Amino acid sequence: AEPSGDAKRGKPLSAFEARSLERLEAEVEASTQAQRALQARISGFDPVRHGYTELAEWNEELAALGVELEQTEEKWLELAERG
Repeated sequence: AEPSGDAKRGKPLSAFEARSLERLEAEVEASTQAQRALQARISGFDPVRHGYTELAEWNEELAALGVELEQTEEKWLELAERG
């Protein structure tokens, strides 16, 4: 076992960190739901009803959500590993 892993686990989460962990979990859930909704919109794209500009915006939004979700999950993992 690596000593660095044990060092991380040595200190229990503070009340603030525990709240942050809960908040991050909620953010991950919300971002995941937003991604699903966007993917559904994209898969249901109708060029007659929607413009291609709208489709491009949805794709950009989906990409931005993906980056945001990845960063949030990383922060969550860091805290969860210590908890």
